[in-house]
Amino acid sequence: MLEFNYISVAFYLLQNGVKVGGTSEGLTLSEVAIVSVRNGINAQSSGYEPWLALSNVHINATERCIKTVNRSEITINNCLLYATSAFSDTTDWAAIEIGSSGAVQTTYVQINNTQLNKSSFTGATSGIIINNAQWVEINNCIFGPMGVGIALTSVTNYKLSPNTLFNNVTSPLTVDGLPCSVLLNMDYSVKPQNAFTIQGAVSGFSPVFSVTGVDTNIGLNISAKGECTC
Repeated sequence: MLEFNYISVAFYLLQNGVKVGGTSEGLTLSEVAIVSVRNGINAQSSGYEPWLALSNVHINATERCIKTVNRSEITINNCLLYATSAFSDTTDWAAIEIGSSGAVQTTYVQINNTQLNKSSFTGATSGIIINNAQWVEINNCIFGPMGVGIALTSVTNYKLSPNTLFNNVTSPLTVDGLPCSVLLNMDYSVKPQNAFTIQGAVSGFSPVFSVTGVDTNIGLNISAKGECTC
């Protein structure tokens, strides 16, 4: 079985920047630029293959920046992914699309510190599409303007960090086709000087949710929605 490793490489004006099929032990890319392509990384296998590991990768693509089928473990770190109009016949764009065929699920997906943006693309747009996975973790990512931020289908467990930001995203999160609320939204529209602290505790003690900041006396406000009251 082959293992593919690309380090400090650039690809330009291609149908597929990197395309891997058949049987392979893994695919690793680091410090790679894939620019003005239809699909940036296209890793689709008929069987169930091991990992895809990306770090410090810059991709702009017309159709998919990253598309995988039948990869068991996937890690994407510190990447910049956005749309380009290099191929004008594409009607929908996604930064990342991960799936698996048949009954076997993708075991683990982790996406960290990655920026996703549709740029000037005018068709249907999605940040992350994941179908049929056991565990998905998304941390500290920034979603620029787009239609759907994260679309999860048949995902057993998922975790979104509070530092994942959605900027002008119509539907930040959908699960099995239904719009869902992100559990905790962080609003950085003003520079916070007073904030919250959440502190855990060992057995026998209670966790603490408290107010901290620069002022001596700080109140705590809980705001309801619509006509409801707290």
